[in-house]
Amino acid sequence: MKKIIVNDNYLHSNITGKILQGFYTVVGDLVNGLKLAIYKKSLVIELTNLGLNCQENKELEVFYRGILVGTYTIDLLIDKLVIVKVVNKDKLSRDDEIEITNQLKLCDIEVGLLLN
Repeated sequence: MKKIIVNDNYLHSNITGKILQGFYTVVGDLVNGLKLAIYKKSLVIELTNLGLNCQENKELEVFYRGILVGTYTIDLLIDKLVIVKVVNKDKLSRDDEIEITNQLKLCDIEVGLLLN
């Protein structure tokens, strides 16, 4: 397997390095064109094997003026420090970026990865 180069100047680089390692392993091992859920589940297995704590389809409560108004689901929460959004499309969109940015704000988490 190709070694992932991690820049230690980035926040939680030890975790994001393992996430990228797991992601590239899954992408390399599986064929193209599968359902997104298959890639996500495979990534959870790979990240768990790398020693990371993965919460899949994590529900977040959304409050407005102290009142619960709904919930929001994120793909993966890793070690309670990094959000991972997994998509399977030809090209990432501005909406994908906005969605993960909103998720980071809702969770008060500083690091997120958008993986395609």
